[in-house]
Amino acid sequence: MIDVKNILNKAQAIVEVSIKDTLKEQGHYLTGALERSISGDVNSNNLDGSAFDYALKLDRGVPASKIVINSQTLADMTRYVELRMGLKGKQATKAAYNILL
Repeated sequence: MIDVKNILNKAQAIVEVSIKDTLKEQGHYLTGALERSISGDVNSNNLDGSAFDYALKLDRGVPASKIVINSQTLADMTRYVELRMGLKGKQATKAAYNILL
């Protein structure tokens, strides 16, 4: 008899590693939070996967019309610029603002 649960558990491990490797290859690694959020769960004959909601935004993009520029968005983008580009202070804020425009 075929052990479906065992096959799904092996598939889950392969898919999880593949997704994490692909994200890194594409340069989508900064803090590791998304990578740590990726998980799979085998329930009887189903394999369910999950990750942070922003994984879909990363994959599909966000239309400019959906981005609201406010103090929180600027702070978030400034943090990203600091981590990704290594800029600090006013340089980071200015770069973040220009990215958001």
